[in-house]
Amino acid sequence: MTTQIFLNIIRHAYIKFSEVALLIFDECHHAVKDHPMKHVMQKYQETKKQEPSYPLPRVFGMTATIIKGNCQPFEVPDVVEELEKTMQAKAVTYKNYESVLKHSTSSRVEKFLIVKGSETNWEHLYFTEQSEDYAKELNKLRKERKKLKMITSINGIDPTLSTADNIFLSLRRATAGDLRMAVDEVRNCCISLGAYCGLIAVNLKLAFIEFSLMDLADGEMLRWYNVIHKFFHKIKHNLENLMSAYPDEEKVTRFTSRKLQQLIGIVKKQFKEEDPPPCPFDDDTGICVIVFVDRRVTAQVLAWYLRDLASLDKDYSFIRANFVVGTSRTAFESVETRIYAKKQGETIEGFRTKKYNLLVATSVLEEGIDVPSCNLIVRFDKIPSYTSYIQSMGRARKPNALFCALIEDKNFLKESLDLDVYVCINKVMVSHLIKNVDKVDEEVGLMEIDHNVEPFCPGGNADSPSVTMESAMDVIEWYCNLLPCDGVSTLQTISWWTEEVGGFRGHLKFPMNSIIRGTVVGEVMSSKTLAKQAVHFTAAKRLYEFGALDDKLLPVRPKMPDKIDAFFKGLTCRTIPDEIEEGEIRDDEPVEKLLKRSKDYTKTSFEGNKEWYRKKIPRVFQSRVLKIDEWYKVYRICLNLTEPKENYFWRKMYDFGKKDTAFGIVSSSEIPDVGKFPLYGGFGVITASLELIPDFKINLTKPRFDGAFEFQNFIFKYILGLENRLIESSKETPYLILPLRFSQDNMKKSWSVDVPAMNDIYAFRGMQGMKRPNEHERRNRARGRQRPDYKTKYENTVVVPWYKGNQKTFYCVETVDESMNPKSKFHDGNHSSYKEFIRSEYKTTIFDDNQPLLKTKLAGVGKGSKQLNYLLEKYSKEDEFPVYLVPELVYSIPIQASSVVQLKLIPSFLHRLYRLLIARDILVDISEKCKWSGILNEIHARPGDTGEDDDINRLTAEQIDKRLADIKRREAFQDRLNKRHKPIPEKQNIENRELHYEFIHPNKITKKDIQLFHEAVSDQHAAKKLVTSKGIDRTMMSEAELTESKIELTAMTEIDLKELNPPMDFDVQGGPSLLAVMEALTVSKSNDGVSNNRFFKIGWSVLNYMISTQTFMRYSDWSEPLMCQLRNRILSIQFLCAIAKRKNLAQVLSSSDFQPTYTWLPPGFQLIYAQCDIGEIAAQHKVPLKVYDLLDLDRIENMSKDELDLFVKVSAPKYVRKRPEVNVTNENQKPLVRKPKGKKQPTTGGIFSSYTHTEIPDMEVASGLCALIGAFFVKCGTSSSLKVLEWLGFPFPDLEGEEHIVHALAFISSEAYGLSSTSDNENLTQLLPFVSELEQKLQYKFGNPKLLLEAMTHPTFLANNISECYQRLEFLGDAILDALLTNHIYSMTIKKDTPDNAKYTTLELGEIKSALVNNITYASLAVRYGFHKHLLSMSKSLLDMVDNFIVYQEACEHHVVGHNTLVSDEEVFGPKHMEVPKVLGDIFEALAGAIYIDSGGSLDKVWKVFYRLMENEIDGFASAVPRSPLQELFAEFPSQVTFLTCTSKKTRARGREMVKITVGPHGSYFGAGTNKTRAKEASGKIALKMIKEEDLFIQDRDASRIMMMC
Repeated sequence: MTTQIFLNIIRHAYIKFSEVALLIFDECHHAVKDHPMKHVMQKYQETKKQEPSYPLPRVFGMTATIIKGNCQPFEVPDVVEELEKTMQAKAVTYKNYESVLKHSTSSRVEKFLIVKGSETNWEHLYFTEQSEDYAKELNKLRKERKKLKMITSINGIDPTLSTADNIFLSLRRATAGDLRMAVDEVRNCCISLGAYCGLIAVNLKLAFIEFSLMDLADGEMLRWYNVIHKFFHKIKHNLENLMSAYPDEEKVTRFTSRKLQQLIGIVKKQFKEEDPPPCPFDDDTGICVIVFVDRRVTAQVLAWYLRDLASLDKDYSFIRANFVVGTSRTAFESVETRIYAKKQGETIEGFRTKKYNLLVATSVLEEGIDVPSCNLIVRFDKIPSYTSYIQSMGRARKPNALFCALIEDKNFLKESLDLDVYVCINKVMVSHLIKNVDKVDEEVGLMEIDHNVEPFCPGGNADSPSVTMESAMDVIEWYCNLLPCDGVSTLQTISWWTEEVGGFRGHLKFPMNSIIRGTVVGEVMSSKTLAKQAVHFTAAKRLYEFGALDDKLLPVRPKMPDKIDAFFKGLTCRTIPDEIEEGEIRDDEPVEKLLKRSKDYTKTSFEGNKEWYRKKIPRVFQSRVLKIDEWYKVYRICLNLTEPKENYFWRKMYDFGKKDTAFGIVSSSEIPDVGKFPLYGGFGVITASLELIPDFKINLTKPRFDGAFEFQNFIFKYILGLENRLIESSKETPYLILPLRFSQDNMKKSWSVDVPAMNDIYAFRGMQGMKRPNEHERRNRARGRQRPDYKTKYENTVVVPWYKGNQKTFYCVETVDESMNPKSKFHDGNHSSYKEFIRSEYKTTIFDDNQPLLKTKLAGVGKGSKQLNYLLEKYSKEDEFPVYLVPELVYSIPIQASSVVQLKLIPSFLHRLYRLLIARDILVDISEKCKWSGILNEIHARPGDTGEDDDINRLTAEQIDKRLADIKRREAFQDRLNKRHKPIPEKQNIENRELHYEFIHPNKITKKDIQLFHEAVSDQHAAKKLVTSKGIDRTMMSEAELTESKIELTAMTEIDLKELNPPMDFDVQGGPSLLAVMEALTVSKSNDGVSNNRFFKIGWSVLNYMISTQTFMRYSDWSEPLMCQLRNRILSIQFLCAIAKRKNLAQVLSSSDFQPTYTWLPPGFQLIYAQCDIGEIAAQHKVPLKVYDLLDLDRIENMSKDELDLFVKVSAPKYVRKRPEVNVTNENQKPLVRKPKGKKQPTTGGIFSSYTHTEIPDMEVASGLCALIGAFFVKCGTSSSLKVLEWLGFPFPDLEGEEHIVHALAFISSEAYGLSSTSDNENLTQLLPFVSELEQKLQYKFGNPKLLLEAMTHPTFLANNISECYQRLEFLGDAILDALLTNHIYSMTIKKDTPDNAKYTTLELGEIKSALVNNITYASLAVRYGFHKHLLSMSKSLLDMVDNFIVYQEACEHHVVGHNTLVSDEEVFGPKHMEVPKVLGDIFEALAGAIYIDSGGSLDKVWKVFYRLMENEIDGFASAVPRSPLQELFAEFPSQVTFLTCTSKKTRARGREMVKITVGPHGSYFGAGTNKTRAKEASGKIALKMIKEEDLFIQDRDASRIMMMC
């Protein structure tokens, strides 16, 4: 670890010295002055002084040079002794030092005198005096600009400030220092290297200036840059004229300085003829040179010169030169930095492998690089210190290496003497250290420690945590860094001093969101420095008193009180450390497989835990069973073909309304009316319902009951093929299925039980089966004189061809085709007739050649039938074409074909009936518990009822006119978008060039190189390019003209929106329809025809809004991170699942695939061995019923319940399903699972199911709860959603951890935000002078302007003593806007302005929401409407970023275009990769929160204001659905995109989540957000952005290499 980290650990007693055995310091010569290493040893000595017997660790320090800086040889013992006192250790070296030298660096040191030559004749060409004057003026300008920094004195926080203009200075980044440095560097290169190198330096700096001019907006600096630009061009012109008369081969040697000539002479002398070509890794011959220079530009210019020399002069062709100047690296560095770092890394690696044999480097290479074959070190410039001398000489690792120092004649005496001193120091030090070897165990004296104030040590012990005057500032800074803020600004204290009698007194003010709001005053001290330390020391003690510092005197991260934490643990009863948010329940994103957990990070699968639940049956079928000799009502199953498929062959067979037969249900209880619902198939759409037959009751005598039971058993078991070894028929059933016939008796039409049909089935079952007739019987039948009536015998019957052997396939006969017979031509072309086909394929002879053929369709019934799910809009091709059968070769089953077709629909009908009855049971429960008597008044509606009528025939004339006006307005908006909005230019490829202009030869750099590199690293440049391309002179435009948006807004009076919280009369107002409730209880993977995805999205956002409101109102003193923690805990899958389980909500969810053969238990059937409940035993061990396949039925019946349980427990490991690895491969991004081979228990979406139980992930249980809330909100608004929470018993904790059921939204009136005094009112006007302008934009008048001030105040704005900062309002507004926009988006079902009324897919709606609900869209809108002009902030870096984003938006004409490409500071950690300041989106959300409170908690008023502001984007994205970065990644890298939650405790404590995305070969990237949904979207955006940038760099670099090879 670093020394600073260890110092912090020791100071705060995380580790005590007694727990450390050995303390090792590397580079211990740094332990001087204020270095952390010295502070560690001070603490070490304090402990030793207080308690001499305290067990302290041994100290071991390592260094290449003990001396830091310069000293004289005679001072070496004193310097060493001082370091010994500091380190409490003796300084020694190896006793037999001479032996060590044989195996270590032993370079020869040589000096070279440099006498000026002809280069002095060229100095007039460099305008030396003029450049010095320019440098002086620029240096003066730099110092002046440094004084004009952000206010950090008492004047900046004086409460008497009168105007907002005096609060902060809007300054661009000062660049005078960079420009002055460029002037100095050009002058230095020209003088020290010569005219040839001077031209290279001038071209390099001209490129720098042209690159800088692309971003420069400061008028004064722009003038200076243009001046220097012209000055450099004059120098370039002079140098080119000087060398124009000479060829390149002569220029490279003639126009160089003596110093440079000496360098190349040394290199040439060192060169050996046997120097091999580059590449072999074990090569240790030839030269290997490092040339050290002082300046970065000198290294670059010198390297380019040596390359030119090698290419133009064959005597120096052995030189392969490059340069290394180092670069900074951060977690999210810029593209420029990443490119530079990658290139420099390649250079160093090339030097190690001898691709390069000469490296020109700055001091960055003095440490770290190890090249054993390096045999020449040249110090081109002055050696600054002894440390530099030792470290640079240590780079020459080859024996007999040479160390050369080039010294100019004017400085030769001094620099030569310094070099001799360094050599002497080295000898003295070695001698001194060798003598110390025998004194290792001697006691070392203590250094003097002077403290003005005793440390603050609450523990009182020597090793207790403590804060000193010196360390207090670190503690305060640490505390401020942990305060919630955007990623651009740095929250800091502001301190100043006042002069008083006896010295100086320090004053300190914390950021706005600190626990200390007032000014802290310190003690009077003798100096300003001590006064500053003292006030920080006092502030640290205050923080400890307020509980902001813990017992170790470290800042306390936001943490929920222990009582609230105990509330959550007590409710959930198990620990799942990670929360899974909305994003983890989306079905349009890949699901991560189960992940390992580590110590530092919480990692979970996105599916969460899974449990088995018993399937619940409706209450009406739970009460009683049918009994003999009792009267029961009969219900008819009504099936009407309402939307037939065009040109369907078998329409007559499915037109049940014209049939006189049907099926009915005899029920032991009255079945409530559940309305109508659709069933789908190849025939089209059938509308189904269950109707009570009036005046029809049946007395179930024993013969009738037995006959009905046998009929039901036969149709389900034999006709539909729902037979399984683990189920058996049972007469204890609540209802029976009966055949019905419509007849007319005594002029009265009525329905009655079709007894003949039941008798025929009973008689058929009594037969010995369907035997194959012998040849004699068929021959006699064919010779019979009387021809049978084929139509009467076969039409509308079911037949089975007997010639196919044991394969019993059922066919439905539609008609008898008299035009065809066995001699008719067979359709396949390979057989002449049907008769010949039967004879060749089945070895069967047809005897009657004149019999007509039967036109049939495949019935799709029988054992193994899979075509029994008619809940989905799917169309099977199995029955599109007729099959012709020969009557002689079939036998008939005594059941009508139309009845078989109806029978196939019965399982789907009963399943849907069950689901609707369960939905009704829930409505009844809510009605009884929440006193909502009118809830069942509107239960009959179409699926997904949103309360809107899309049927144009039912609209009024006024509604039609409004819709037409909306269409025209959207068309006009799209026209404006197409005409005026130009896309941001794509980054172009650089043709065969290096991407970074500094890696192109300066004499060959073109403006195109600079321009393209700028485009690669700056989105702002692309925005400015659009501005300049329109011929706009920004300097001549006013601010109003620049920020004016040309996008039109609808008048507030013309906005007509559905009321979100209408007044409710719960005695009259109905709830959602049964179909809507059923949809909410059906998960997306159930294959059930409907999905709760839409309701879940709405419900989750509404629940988020309600919980956020409760949190905001009840915990008025909590910070935003703490509120986020509480909200995330409540909205976690763990918590929501626990609430759902308390109401047994999981049992009513439809989560398994509806496959009647495996997952549906027909009426009158039950699992075998019912007394042991084998289904429950299997579910307890989380295995499917397939586990019983290992046992014979007889054995199962002879086993006790305990024996069965033990058997399943032992066998369970064989059947525990391994979670499949899920990847995205299809267009809709749904997870695909490899299907198991063989006949296995069916699974869907990774969920197991059986007849009585189903396995449901916790996330699906949570989604069902949210979807139920969403269904009620869509129908009746917030009031009805609160009724659902009341029914659920949804708990919300108070500060004591007590549970309170949420049944109403807590609220703080706007009066609670009232101004405390008249002076506050005056100060508010001064701080926010343009309130009326802001209200005009919003079209909303604030009753309490303090809310508006709070919404516009950034935490850095310390001049606001009236209100809080915007963070709490932003927390509330974020949830409100999310709920409003989600409800609006997911209520859109039909795509507007489409001729075919196409529907939005779930994926499309998700993309629209992703484009609208994000910080970048909000930020773009904030700039469009000028909200940024009212932002109160004192962060210069933040204001600079805001300015850059404004330029971008102006170029885009204020259209929202960057939501999928730009990155905000909410999405990353660290400022380097940010492009959009989060604060702009935050104030947009904070305004929503402010209006919500000011309007008395009215969602409708907030929605009206913000719908008007966002209407163009809502319509635009709905018309042209955008494609998110995640979808681009899924399409480009199928099956290669995975996610991992890796949020640390520290990150979550700040209200942030982090997700890692791994994209195939490109590696991993990280994204952050307030919840996992946003973090995943951010990670995808960053990954796509960086992949494109890196691919562009690699492509251009490789192209350049190919050109070089050619």
